[in-house]
Amino acid sequence: MLRRILLISLFTSVIVSVGFGLSPARSETKTFRRFPVVGQANPISFTFTRVVDTNSPIPGGMGNFISFIDPFAESSLDGRPAVSIENGTIVFSGSGAFGQRGIYTAPVGGSITTIADTNTVLPDGTGTFRLFGTPSLSHRNVAFPARGESGLIAQGVFFVSPGSPIKTVVDRNTPVPGGIGVFRGIGGISLDDESVAFVHSSVGRDRIFVADNVGQITLIADSTDFEVFNGLSFNDGIVAFVARQQQILAAPVGSPLKLVHVGSVGFNPSIDNGAIAFVMQGGIFIVTIEGSISPVVLVGTPIPGGAGNFTFFDGDSPSHRDGIVAFRGFGPSGQEGIYASIGGSLTKVIDLSNTLDGKTLTHLFLPFEAVSGNQIAFAAQFADGSRGIYVAEIVNEDECPNSDLSATVVIDGCNSEVPNILFPSGCTISDLIGSCAKGARNHGQFVSCVSRLTNDLKKAGTITGRQGGAIQSCTAKAHIP
Repeated sequence: MLRRILLISLFTSVIVSVGFGLSPARSETKTFRRFPVVGQANPISFTFTRVVDTNSPIPGGMGNFISFIDPFAESSLDGRPAVSIENGTIVFSGSGAFGQRGIYTAPVGGSITTIADTNTVLPDGTGTFRLFGTPSLSHRNVAFPARGESGLIAQGVFFVSPGSPIKTVVDRNTPVPGGIGVFRGIGGISLDDESVAFVHSSVGRDRIFVADNVGQITLIADSTDFEVFNGLSFNDGIVAFVARQQQILAAPVGSPLKLVHVGSVGFNPSIDNGAIAFVMQGGIFIVTIEGSISPVVLVGTPIPGGAGNFTFFDGDSPSHRDGIVAFRGFGPSGQEGIYASIGGSLTKVIDLSNTLDGKTLTHLFLPFEAVSGNQIAFAAQFADGSRGIYVAEIVNEDECPNSDLSATVVIDGCNSEVPNILFPSGCTISDLIGSCAKGARNHGQFVSCVSRLTNDLKKAGTITGRQGGAIQSCTAKAHIP
């Protein structure tokens, strides 16, 4: 079941905190008060689970991990972890003190296992892996950039699905479409199910490609048209990227590119459900493929759980998925933290005033693919010099104990085919529509209530405009009340 997180009004003067909950092992729980959208809302509670830290032994290796950053990415040197999370599973790039490096995975609260390391033979059999970049996780599949010899540029993209051997997506033996040599320099990657988008650099020219699971390689963009690329994101079949830090472009694979936004923007956009989160001077924003833009948080916004206002944001933030926009923000007097917008309401996830595992925090970092469901992955640096990767999870308040858990939203026998998203309260979209039905005195009131509900869901990026239309169509046909 597709799962999202959101905070919405039931339009009956009741506020429901929504999302879904997993049950991993937990190391620490804190409750932070957020700013409600309307009326009085319950506080959001988080549990924090350590996934791996510099006291964790390397599986199949010697000693403990010492680092979790991408050796190919200069931006990772500030501590940004090479991590991806999806549905309670973490995949990360880690290294040890004796030249050990690898791609590792762990369920949140579970044991770490190796996907590939420096003992793993390359798929072409010419040697073993040597360096690993930031992995990307999608539908339990993993893609990662890597190389099999010394050097600081990845020379291939590799893919592995559960229970299957690692296979090459592209490498220095793969011809670049158009007869312009082979793939040698690989930049950032982003996986969507079994297709991977990546940047290829060669002879002063960059290109963005998508390679699917049958070996078809599609050109998305060429730097001869856009000069330079500043990060990409791939989800739901749509590739979004920043060019020259001045343009955001996006398109489904195989379709013409669309200029979505023009203006001075940051790096690494994050797309989910056709909406792109990005940093722009003055704040963090979301823009739809159609070009509609709205702010998530601005410089000058009061810091939730802090003092004063936000002064700036990490240029590589944010991470956008499942109705959450997570970002790294800063304020006066050295304030630094991980924050999130949930249904348009800002909340603090964690900042330097908190402790983890009883230790004092000195810095917090957010990976590019940090959000999944009701979980947010982040890296922490401590005063004792140790580092770790943690997951913050929203506590399930379970406000709908008898929830309608149908796979899709069905209204009076009409199947909208829209995923019936389960929220942290234990409520689903169907439950919220049911609340509209209970509070309506006539069919017109029911239709109006559901219309407002779907508009809130669309604004938060939880459903698309098409999905909202499908729900409203079924609503109009229903014999309710």
